Amino acid sequence: MVEHKNSRLQLFELLWLAGMAVVMTLGLLPLPLLLEGAPPAAVVRLLMLVQPTVLVSVAVLTGVLLAHRLGLMAPGAEALAVGRSWRQAMVPQLLPGVVGGLISGGLLTAITLLSRPLLPPAYGAAEPTPLLVRFLYSGITEEILIRWGFMTLLLWLG
Repeated sequence: MVEHKNSRLQLFELLWLAGMAVVMTLGLLPLPLLLEGAPPAAVVRLLMLVQPTVLVSVAVLTGVLLAHRLGLMAPGAEALAVGRSWRQAMVPQLLPGVVGGLISGGLLTAITLLSRPLLPPAYGAAEPTPLLVRFLYSGITEEILIRWGFMTLLLWLG
């Protein structure tokens, strides 16, 4: 039982650190023009991190507490948490992950291209989100928030 609690704590730490490492990349986002009397840019950047930090913390805790009760797993992270090979744990996930990723990526690209003419001109003039932030935040943090936290909670409530 102690080992089980210890592995859950290690899983929490691992997922929280992964999510927080990515949350920190939000500091790379360009700041909007700050008006006179606004807090200093450093304070604004710090405040930008508060909400994602709280959300990641709650999502990781929710997933760690409820996922196993529902038969859900995070094979790679769980293997790392208990000292097993994450590569071996991920082998069964590779084919479905690659196929799903390619299908999703193709659909998102098509939606982006088809919707571009419908967007206001200001959309194209906006400064783009840095590529590193887009890949890491959507690939790691959103998975923690939505799949590991929110969907686990919805399934548990159901």
